[in-house]
Amino acid sequence: MSPKTLEFHRTLFRTLVSQTILPLILVFTPSGLVLTLPLLGLYEGPLVNIVGVTVAFYPSLEPIVTVICIKEFRKLEFGKKDDRVLQPRHSCAVT
Repeated sequence: MSPKTLEFHRTLFRTLVSQTILPLILVFTPSGLVLTLPLLGLYEGPLVNIVGVTVAFYPSLEPIVTVICIKEFRKLEFGKKDDRVLQPRHSCAVT
């Protein structure tokens, strides 16, 4: 495989790993704690509110992880804009 293809595969692998870890941290861990802490006789009061917040944040953080992990997306979003694209075209109309 070419070096560009290998780098692309590494980037996609890192992105997929990040997208796998994010729901584990934000959705499954808090939800699992809310379900298991009462079985162990422990108090889970404020944790119940955190579950709702983290589950609500998850869909908005998923694309941000993708933009941060993939270099081309990061350049497009945070990089310097190309001057050729930002310059308006001048037109002259004669009537």
